[in-house]
Amino acid sequence: MAIFKLKSILKGYKRLFGMTAEVYNENGDLLDSVDINNAGKRINFRFDRDEALQGANNADLTIKLIDSNGDAHNFSRTAARLYDLDSDEQTFTTTISANKKRKRVKYRPTTEQLDTRSPIFTSGPEGSVDENVDPGSLVYDAETTDTSAVSYALSGGDSNAFTIDPETGRVTINQSPDFESKSSYSFNVVATDEHGNASTQAVNVNVNDIEEGQTVQLTPLLDNISANDLSNQNDVITAELGTLGNGLLDSVVDGSTTDSDLLVIKTNGNFDLDDTLDDSEITRIQNIETIQVIADQDDAGNTDIELGNIINLKKLDVDGTFTNTLDLDEWADTGATEFDFSGITSTQGVELERAQAGNQNFAGDIVFKGSAGGDVFEGLVGNVTMNGGQGNDTLVGSREGISKITGGAGTDEIDLWDHNAQHTISLARQTSQTSKDTVILDTFQGFNNDNARALNTFDLIEIDAATFTNYNAGQPVQQREDFLINANTNLSNTIITADFEADLSQGTGFNFDNNGDGILGFAADTGTLIYSASGNFSADAQELFEIGGLEGANFVPTRQINVI
Repeated sequence: MAIFKLKSILKGYKRLFGMTAEVYNENGDLLDSVDINNAGKRINFRFDRDEALQGANNADLTIKLIDSNGDAHNFSRTAARLYDLDSDEQTFTTTISANKKRKRVKYRPTTEQLDTRSPIFTSGPEGSVDENVDPGSLVYDAETTDTSAVSYALSGGDSNAFTIDPETGRVTINQSPDFESKSSYSFNVVATDEHGNASTQAVNVNVNDIEEGQTVQLTPLLDNISANDLSNQNDVITAELGTLGNGLLDSVVDGSTTDSDLLVIKTNGNFDLDDTLDDSEITRIQNIETIQVIADQDDAGNTDIELGNIINLKKLDVDGTFTNTLDLDEWADTGATEFDFSGITSTQGVELERAQAGNQNFAGDIVFKGSAGGDVFEGLVGNVTMNGGQGNDTLVGSREGISKITGGAGTDEIDLWDHNAQHTISLARQTSQTSKDTVILDTFQGFNNDNARALNTFDLIEIDAATFTNYNAGQPVQQREDFLINANTNLSNTIITADFEADLSQGTGFNFDNNGDGILGFAADTGTLIYSASGNFSADAQELFEIGGLEGANFVPTRQINVI
């Protein structure tokens, strides 16, 4: 057997890795195979010359390079310049002759250079955070430079006390820090690019010592809390059962208007909210920014609780349970702009009506958050945001400002005043046929009233994509072709009238019929928004809300329905 030696030289590289090199004759028979791992740039083949020539004087041979290590590098020029075959298999040809017993051939495979550089941190090794900040506050923002996308992770030290966003590198603290307990934290930020190159930055986060407000526990021995008893920081005053009002302490005054004080009041059936906050029991609560009520079967309901002696309040937060409806009067005189009853789990409801507001011309922006029961909220002259929460709510918008109203669960009644502000009705948590909201538009000319408002400022009805899984946020409400015969699939934000085919043929589009009264609904099987003049849907339709009054005929869905 005559041996032929074929020396194959790969041009442009110094070392070869993770490949198999094979040589074949013209019939496709394998002549030799060489496994390569951390070898020089020469590949030496040895094979039977007669088998290669197959009786001919000259023969073409095929050399194959096969990638056997996946995405790892196959070639190197220096330790930092690595390359991979740009395809898993590449072939080259060469010709040998019968009168030769060796040959040297050079060729250059096509490759792509691999990223071997780790991300470079441009953010420093220090972070800081004030003590007493809320959980989730930012303490450090990792920044790097790299040619590919970078992901971030935490390791070591106090890393369990923090959370990092793997995409942005923003590090937030899990619990509110306290300087006196721990004045600094340390951890590592690990940045890894798409090619697995990683770098680590050691970070130290210092906790800033902040002058703290006082913690005051009310007792029956106190007559009042004056400005001298509190600081100009964020004080926390706790009134246990029977320690505020009830013929005892009747005044809590803070001298500062720039801090954020909290008064926590606990009530029950024996020491209820009427005995605690009514102006017959309290002479003055002033410059206390937040009042939080924690009620346990409080029976103060069905009695108007006058809040007229509360001054410069910002937020009233009421949690817990009541045995009757909670009725608050003179609530606008407090100055509060946020009323949060979402923590009330009893179903008797809350009433904050305009007639009992005190200053009905209060022009601040007000936010109402409803309880688990049926609530009654009425806006004043400023902008108002209402979320009815659970229960069957009555929600009346602002007399002069913008109203953004979310009915929530239950059958809600939403009433809008006739003026030129733009309103938004958000239909969220409509989860059953019983969750039908009534939109009252009697004598209301706002919808599609071109002459009464600026261009393109129309009232908007929103439906939430979370409830209606057929829709994504920002997607138009679309009529589906499979719902009704001859339906127009090019129409967006459409409502079907009783005689939709006639309207379509006449080119009038879709709108409410002339009587104005009607109900919108979604077909559960198609996700189509439909309209029924009588409110009678097929079994697979889910009612949304009812628009009452002749002004319903002014509603133009192509401008005024949006999926959120």
